[in-house]
Amino acid sequence: MLKLIHPAGEPHGLEIFGHDAMNNRRIVPGILNAGSDFDYTTTPYDVGLGKFVDEDKGDFICKKALETASRESRLFGIKWHTRRTLNRWKN
Repeated sequence: MLKLIHPAGEPHGLEIFGHDAMNNRRIVPGILNAGSDFDYTTTPYDVGLGKFVDEDKGDFICKKALETASRESRLFGIKWHTRRTLNRWKN
């Protein structure tokens, strides 16, 4: 069905997008997705959210574990040095 709809709608500005497009919309500005970017094994420091941990706060869940956790981020980005986009739907 997509092979029929896309050519018919293309002259009217119809573009194909779905889960991949939604991932791009969150990845480009650095929005994290629970489950794929972090889970229960990840610390806030692993994903660059350590600045939101109030270490001076009283006791809180996982405080002891965070005190000994590495402060290094495990997430890294890629800079795109061109304005050209990749469109896998067009040849």
